[in-house]
Amino acid sequence: DTASITSSRIADIAEWEANEALRQRELEEAKGRAAQMEKTMRWWSDCTANWREKWSKVRNERNKARDECKQLRTKLETALKETSTNKREKEELEIQNDQLKREIERIHILLLKHAGQFDSQILEALSEDPLKEFVFSNGSPIKERENGVSSSQSNPECDSTAIHDLESCAIEEYVLQGAVPRQVKEPDKKVGSTFEQING
Repeated sequence: DTASITSSRIADIAEWEANEALRQRELEEAKGRAAQMEKTMRWWSDCTANWREKWSKVRNERNKARDECKQLRTKLETALKETSTNKREKEELEIQNDQLKREIERIHILLLKHAGQFDSQILEALSEDPLKEFVFSNGSPIKERENGVSSSQSNPECDSTAIHDLESCAIEEYVLQGAVPRQVKEPDKKVGSTFEQING
């Protein structure tokens, strides 16, 4: 009986040791899996942190690019409006320039055509100009000369130089009225001779 009891105890001890060894192996395997899982979780955490940092940088750059794009679009719209305005003003100025050129050419041709005399046609063309009314008014020296009264007789201080200055002032006033450009107001000094022909 003692032998059977001893053998049964030995068998129980062996079985317990086997079970204990199995539990130890399972425990080691569980610890290994836990360590591996911890490494995996740490890796995922690092990846997530890096991804968040990179995404934050990308998001900031994207927002900055959007703001710059809006500013550039606003500047482009402003530049297009200014370009359109400048183009319209340029076209208007070109039209005015062409009109002024044609007017200058017309007046220049008219002056060249009547450079030596003021005949009836030029008098009719200038019938409403202040130059004609000023020169041929009753109180002007030229009108007095036409009536046979010398300006030097009516006013001793008025001589030929004063009459010439008066004619120059009349021409200057005529130019200021916008009828004749300054650059063609006395072509070849023929306008002065024209006044002398009229007064003569």
